Amino acid sequence: MPSHRREVVVGEAGDRPLQAVLHLPTGREATHVALVVGPGAWSAAEPSPPLELIAATVDRGIAALELARPASAPRGFARAHAEGAVALAWLRAHAQPSGRVGAIGAGTGANLVAALACDPATRPDALVLMSGIYDIPLLLGGGTPVLDLAVVEEYLGTQFLRHAADPRVSPARAALAGFPATSLHAPGRPPWAEQTLALTDALARASVPVTCSVGGEETAAAELARGLDWLAAELDAPSPRIGAPDHPAARALAGTA
Repeated sequence: MPSHRREVVVGEAGDRPLQAVLHLPTGREATHVALVVGPGAWSAAEPSPPLELIAATVDRGIAALELARPASAPRGFARAHAEGAVALAWLRAHAQPSGRVGAIGAGTGANLVAALACDPATRPDALVLMSGIYDIPLLLGGGTPVLDLAVVEEYLGTQFLRHAADPRVSPARAALAGFPATSLHAPGRPPWAEQTLALTDALARASVPVTCSVGGEETAAAELARGLDWLAAELDAPSPRIGAPDHPAARALAGTA
């Protein structure tokens, strides 16, 4: 489905405005809002825009906010985490008074939105997590030899040994009470299957509503569609109608906010 897109400023990141792109479907109202964070969100020098995630999200009728990450900006977990918090606050403000906010992450993007959900101050209302890594020390302990030293250093930076057990970096080690409802999806191969099942178990023990799909025969696109259907259902009550002309997000899109 075609979408409207407009660059918006959602806040400040250090000494610069934090740019984002707001995607809205054309020809219909967007009844839900979500932050969309793709692979390499904070572990790649120049992360690619999550085009497939955004297209599928908008096609489902969910407005998608994508953070702009200029190649010149320093990468790393701390900065990406802070920017994600600003973006979620902007979405929350623009989905009021009855709106609920979702977050969709893939790869290290899944890790990032799960980390944001660990803090009540930055917590979205529902998460869809695709093929994330949620417990770095478990991998370093020899449970799965897929991530070698060079890969882990690329993932967390040169200080990974010091930060790997931080619950923001490894959300499975966080206190998960109050964590939002979550739908997890992963292929049936290590380390993603083990990590997804372990986080699913931890969430269930914390009495968090959670669904999980690992290693099925569905394609990645079909798994994403299933996750988006679940997200829409979670956000249905109450439901922001940000496509309405008088809604703040619609005004932002029109350049009149």
